[in-house]
Amino acid sequence: MSNYQGYALNPSSGYVERASFVDNYYGGHLYGVAFSDTQVYPQRNVLTFDANTWDVDISYSNVFRVFYKDFVCTIEFREGVCHGKVDNCNELISATASNLSSICEEMVMAIDDYLMVN
Repeated sequence: MSNYQGYALNPSSGYVERASFVDNYYGGHLYGVAFSDTQVYPQRNVLTFDANTWDVDISYSNVFRVFYKDFVCTIEFREGVCHGKVDNCNELISATASNLSSICEEMVMAIDDYLMVN
């Protein structure tokens, strides 16, 4: 594997930002996600976007695949509102928000809440 650039929800700022994905930062093929504020987090602990999502400008995309811990999520824009759902969970975890950063934060909180009780 190698280092690459992508997008992720910065846990410090609460915003979706461009980040560097640094291979082997935490050991054999364990990526660190480095943001411009110099914070680095294990990739598993950061909501990250499918790298292929960003081949097009974010403002023209309607559906995003995101990953957090062991969950795969879909975020979709419909009628000016962001809707998010977890794809690989037996129980429905979903959230709705007005913008991309907010829906990402909602998804992280929903998954963390789910993990605390299961």
